[in-house]
Order: sequence, then structure tokens, then C-alpha cells
Amino acid sequence: MPRPPDSTLSYGGQEVKGTLGSYCWFSRMRSVCADSPGPMIASKEKTLTVPSGSEVVFRYGGQSPPNTVEAGVYPLNKKGQLRIPPSHKKGQPGHVISSHPLEVHGSGVERTIPAKLPPGEYVLDVSVEVVVDVGFEETVSMDQNQASYYFRVMVE
Repeated sequence: MPRPPDSTLSYGGQEVKGTLGSYCWFSRMRSVCADSPGPMIASKEKTLTVPSGSEVVFRYGGQSPPNTVEAGVYPLNKKGQLRIPPSHKKGQPGHVISSHPLEVHGSGVERTIPAKLPPGEYVLDVSVEVVVDVGFEETVSMDQNQASYYFRVMVE
């Protein structure tokens, strides 16, 4: 079955592999979509530590560069769980945790993401879209492969 390529995040000689989240991926004869339950939190061993204000490098593992790359972060609490905003009360319906958007710079398979964040631990969500030709012999069709990658980041 088709699957998105592995992708990485690096800073200062450290590199961590992303945890694959939700995706829809197409090839000439097959396609598959898979949903993740939400932001995936990688183990502490896969944490990338960076200084506040530094730039991390996202490397997409595919052969063709993504058409779009977007990034956002989810803060983690001291227990390494997603931090729930104080405006949300436990048990209240409509409980949604949203990410804080980050800038993404560059083109090609490498993109830089400034870590303009206060010190703390975060899940970085990087979403990519890649336009692919899934045409058959007599027809041509363009589709977008879409995937989310999650990285655990400690900002000091």
C-alpha cells in the first residue's frame, strides 16, 4: 500500500524521525487514507532540544518537493501530555485543542521553521501536500498526497 516517506527534523547535528499522523497517499494504481486520533506525542528519547528563537530544519523524505508545508505547535504539560487551555473545562462538550501556527521558509525538500517559542516542551505538527500525477494510459488526473508528521521538541 502507498505510504508517505519518512521525514526528519534537525538542529545542530541532532536529527529525529517524525511520527506519521493522518495521511492520504496515492500511487498509479492504489490509494490509502489513514487517520490519527490527534497530535501524536513521540517518546522522550525522540525529543529534539533547541534554543528559543533558533531555526529547525524539516527534511521531507520524498523525491519530489512538497507544494505546501505548514507547521504548528501544541504545548505539552510537565507530564508530557497535551496542555489543555484553561478556557476548556474537563468533561465539557466541544473540547478542541488547536495548534499555534509557525512560519515555514524555503523551498524544495528542506524547509526551515523558526522556533519563536517560550521555553517548554511541544509537539510540532508539520503538514505537507504534494501534487502527483495519478493518470492512467488514456486519462491524466492530478491528486494531492497529504500527510502530517509529529515531532517532540524541547525549547530551552
